[in-house]
Amino acid sequence: DLDRAIAFYRDALGLTLRERWGGNTAFLAAGDDDLHHVILERAPGPGIGPGGIGIRLPDRAALAAAVRRLRDHGIPIDDAVDHGWCEAVRVRDPDGHGIALVAERPPARRPRRADGSLHHHHGDLDLDALLREG
Repeated sequence: DLDRAIAFYRDALGLTLRERWGGNTAFLAAGDDDLHHVILERAPGPGIGPGGIGIRLPDRAALAAAVRRLRDHGIPIDDAVDHGWCEAVRVRDPDGHGIALVAERPPARRPRRADGSLHHHHGDLDLDALLREG
């Protein structure tokens, strides 16, 4: 349901509807920033299962704002994870597609191993702390 999906991404996630192409496709972006965007396409036919979508947000404050909007709209959060190099919150849109809202840490704040490689881990993200700090 393209109209329902547009309403979710616009109202609950705070994206801006930039263009709509016919009745099948919509382009939404994070404010005026076309680099952070989502393209929604109506499924071409039955039998297509839920997919996954990643939305990269500009920073931690934007992730906190997204979590506030989700809570304000009663959208349940499936998971909140600290990967070290980024923080991610996972939800589902009205059609059941998984969405990861991701805020990367600046390169200087990313955890590194002794050899300098990126230390990727899977820890819990404290949403209350995120909201206080964001």
